[in-house]
Amino acid sequence: MVVGILILIIVILSFRLYLYRRQLSSIRKQVEFIRENETNMELSITIHQKEWNSLIVSLNKLLKDIKRCKYVTLNQENLFKQTITSVSHDLRTPLTSASGYIQMLYKGGLDEEKQKEYIQIIQNRINSVTVMLNQLFEYTRLESNVYELDYEKIDLNGIVCDTISMFYNELVQNKIEPDIQIEEGPVWVFGDSLAWIRIIENIISNAIKYGENWIGILLQKENKEIYLRISNLTSTIEQKDVEYIFERFYTTDLSKTKKSTGLGLAIAKEFVLRLGGTIEAELNDDIFAINIRMKSA
Repeated sequence: MVVGILILIIVILSFRLYLYRRQLSSIRKQVEFIRENETNMELSITIHQKEWNSLIVSLNKLLKDIKRCKYVTLNQENLFKQTITSVSHDLRTPLTSASGYIQMLYKGGLDEEKQKEYIQIIQNRINSVTVMLNQLFEYTRLESNVYELDYEKIDLNGIVCDTISMFYNELVQNKIEPDIQIEEGPVWVFGDSLAWIRIIENIISNAIKYGENWIGILLQKENKEIYLRISNLTSTIEQKDVEYIFERFYTTDLSKTKKSTGLGLAIAKEFVLRLGGTIEAELNDDIFAINIRMKSA
């Protein structure tokens, strides 16, 4: 009797061991198939016990995490390749142009006025490359969180006025009439003065480069908030561009002839967010605007 029971137990355990080995073999084959093929298939089991069910749920979660990481990595690699291609093209174009004008100067035979014109063009191309490199360096520092901000109570009114004055020559050269409406007296905010200068510089520079003969700058207090709006007339921005306008390296289809890294507004947004404010873009008819809100100090 006892021997019979032992034999029965051995048979049952052997059968279970066979089933477990078969189940493990099935899981291994499924994992290999998933690894070698692009599929959304999940692991499945035929033994429905609590431990096996828990194991398969955990393994499926792990596979999803691995697939998600793979997807993110591939996207980052593609973005990196696109970035290198875009930056290389944007840097090469003005340098190639400058090189061409230098070659014409070397050949000689140009009158003094033409020489000055070519030298000015070369200088403009060099300045363009310098701006691009500075933006790339600045954005890299922001992305890697090594850009430290100094928070203090500052007068945004004064910073806006000083920054606008830096663009006087460009505004005149481009025949742009600024419409400036600024709150009288100090407009206090907590923040980094250099970061605010860069924010305003980048937005105004973008407005001059891609706008037309009008720029509007509004700074006012609204309850306990500060509202800064910089707007411009445009024919190069469409409604479909608005949601992507702050993305790095993004340039509109109609403005690709004007060389840019597409980082100016991305840098402005990053600074605003790090200063605790909000920033958004909008397009109404032919008026494109960047709106910034910040708590007043």
